[in-house]
Amino acid sequence: MAQRRMFNKSITNSSVFLKMPISSRLLYYDLGMNADDDGFVEHFMVMRMTGASSQDLGVLEINNLIKIFDDNVLFIRDWKENNYIQRDRYCPSKYLGIYNLDTKCIQNVDTGKDSIGKVSIGKDIYIVEQVVNYLNERTRSDYKSTSKKTKDLINARINEGFKLDDFKKVIDNKVYTWGKDKKMVQFLRPETLFSNKFEGYLNEKIIQGGSVAINMLAEIERKWQIKKY
Repeated sequence: MAQRRMFNKSITNSSVFLKMPISSRLLYYDLGMNADDDGFVEHFMVMRMTGASSQDLGVLEINNLIKIFDDNVLFIRDWKENNYIQRDRYCPSKYLGIYNLDTKCIQNVDTGKDSIGKVSIGKDIYIVEQVVNYLNERTRSDYKSTSKKTKDLINARINEGFKLDDFKKVIDNKVYTWGKDKKMVQFLRPETLFSNKFEGYLNEKIIQGGSVAINMLAEIERKWQIKKY
């Protein structure tokens, strides 16, 4: 098993991450350091070692940073964005056969000039998967990340410089504005959300009671609900 772990600053420097309590942020790092090569963690052990609370674990789950399977095991959702493990150092998780989840983050990293390109391609595939999974979670849909049309739309936006957090924000914004509208809810789909209107959706403002509220309202509404344990 690889002995080094990495954390992507696009996650740990994000507004979602920084708004969490310090204790929850520290728990995220401890979980990452103790995860296996596929991002599975025996969180009971980590909780005992660190003295973290179940509320801290709940904050991470609410913010879609982890997926809890049971009282013992969880998965770090952004594992593939944090860690790219070379094949000769990769050790498959013993939980792969138990929990049906695509978590592979192996990279065939060569020493030649093509290695950066290979990592970039792998990262784009990861973002497509994460965007579609997030859309499905927020809209209770079942879109496929393997759909050519969906992949082409998302990759087109990635090539324009948009990041994973931008896709999540657009999804949050439109769920907030269209989710309860019977006429518009049908447009919560990849071909609409990730079209050439993407930047407009990302930067649009919401009008409420005559005053202008930046779209962070959608994110605040979703992120800052306290889960009871």
